[in-house]
Formats: sequence, structure tokens, C-alpha cells
Amino acid sequence: MSNFTVATHASEGGSHWYTEAGEQILQIDGKEPDFKNKLVRKHDLAPGVTAISRQKANPAIAIYREDQILQSALTNPGKRDGESDKDWKKRILTEADRHRDEAAQEGTRIHAAIQGFYQTGVVDPAYTQHITAVRQLLDGLAPNVPWTSELGVASRWGFGTKSDLHNLRFVIDFKGCDKPVEKLTLYTSHEMQLAATRAALAEHGHTSPEARCLIVYVHRTECWAHAIECKPERLTRGWNQFRFCLGLWQSEKDYCPTWGTDMRSKL
Repeated sequence: MSNFTVATHASEGGSHWYTEAGEQILQIDGKEPDFKNKLVRKHDLAPGVTAISRQKANPAIAIYREDQILQSALTNPGKRDGESDKDWKKRILTEADRHRDEAAQEGTRIHAAIQGFYQTGVVDPAYTQHITAVRQLLDGLAPNVPWTSELGVASRWGFGTKSDLHNLRFVIDFKGCDKPVEKLTLYTSHEMQLAATRAALAEHGHTSPEARCLIVYVHRTECWAHAIECKPERLTRGWNQFRFCLGLWQSEKDYCPTWGTDMRSKL
């Protein structure tokens, strides 16, 4: 019998594959499931929302990547003595990746601290200000209403997801940021992510099909939180686009879990 390693915390990375029961599977018998080792097909796993959403180009990610590379080039002007063009370019890219990874890791730690608070009530002293900012924001949205954190669910459409935070009235997804409030916005990927997560949660009665969906930005260094609501018309667009992306993913991988909806015939 296979040994499954199931994700329980936001700080856990790894692959994003889900069982029909909504468990996020990190490893099976010590291996990350994929199509090459056939563990995805063998165990009838479904992809996560992020994998599906990536079928659609995300210009914001490309712009962010370009900005990181340009910033790295500004801080590493000119080649060092004896350094080839190839090595100089590699050094710039390596530095850009380091900054990106550090920001992502800090965002993950903040996310895990917020999750920990809403699951246990324990405040991580390293992130007290971040947690306080989120608490004040959400208490203003839904005072005295309980929240559920990091619940994994699988949808009959053939994908799995986890909500960062939800209740019957709201679905919340946290994003780390370094930008000022006036430069924060919603992207198409947010529309798809929120719409798909709400749909999956609603299938199991964990939220309302009409629940309000928000991206909550948490500033990494200034420790404030800001919410942007995804309006109903944008959620409808996001859900439609997500289903097209799901069909494209299934067609590309030639795969749909047996318990999911095969969208290839609907393209």
C-alpha cells in the first residue's frame, strides 16, 4: 500500500495534486507525483487551480520578471575582470532569481503565520504586526464571524484547490506585496483562482455560490493589509476562462481524473 504525504500547512511546497477527497498530495512513497513516474494516473489525482490557470499567459508575471532582471543589472553594472558575456548574464539572472525567491519565501512565512493564527489562535511573534493588520481588516468585513483556513477540496470538474481563508460569506486569498496601495490591482489569474476556489467550496457547502471573493494583499515589510474585491462580473469571466483553461490542460496532458468532468469534448 502506498504511503501518501499530505500537505497541512501553507509553508509546505511541493507539487499541487489532489485526491477526490480534497487532500493535497506532496509525495507518494517519497516521490513527487507527476506523469513521468505515472503516480498521477495510478492514483487518479487532479491538478491544482494554479496549474490550470497557467495555461493562460500572465503578463503581470512577465513584467515582474523583467523588472527583477533590470534591477539586478542596475546593481551589477559592467563585467568583472575576465568575465565573459555569458557569465555576466548568468550572474544577473542568478541575482534576480535570488531576490525573487527571498520575497516568495518571506511571503510564504507570513502566509503560514496567518494560517497558524486562524487555526490555533497562536500569534507568531515574528509576524505579530502582519497578523494584527489582517485581523483588523477582516474583523471590519465580518465581525464576530468564524473563519476556516487552508481547507482542501476537490471539484467535480476535475481539479483541486485550497482556500486561504473562507466562511459562508467570503472567500479570501492572500498575496504578499511590496507595492504601495495605489499600485495594487486584480489580475485575470486572481479572477480565475477565486472563482474556481469558490465553486469548489460551494459544491461541498463550505461557502455560498454567491460568496464575496477578495484578494487580501499583505505588505511584507510595512505590515499592512489591503483588500480588493473581485466583482461578480469578473468572477463570471474568471470561471468561464478557468474552464477553458481546464479543457486545454486536459487536452495537453491527455488526462482527466475518472471522477472529474472531461472538458476536451466541450472545447
